[in-house]
Amino acid sequence: MNQFAKNLKYYREITGRTQREMAELLGIATNAYQRYEHGVREPKIDALILIADTLNISLDRLVGRDFHEEDVDES
Repeated sequence: MNQFAKNLKYYREITGRTQREMAELLGIATNAYQRYEHGVREPKIDALILIADTLNISLDRLVGRDFHEEDVDES
């Protein structure tokens, strides 16, 4: 299972939502959502944004991307 799939399940569970509820909020079939959580399929960017907004988290957090100050190029 990839990091996105793990994070998706983790944050869904924190919000107390079921897979079915998430699918309804995203306007997709429940089995399509389940494929995201199982790491079988990854959503397109517009769906990623909607998922992050629905879970009230950043895209970076959703996909498991960590930022460190030394990584930011301020030039």
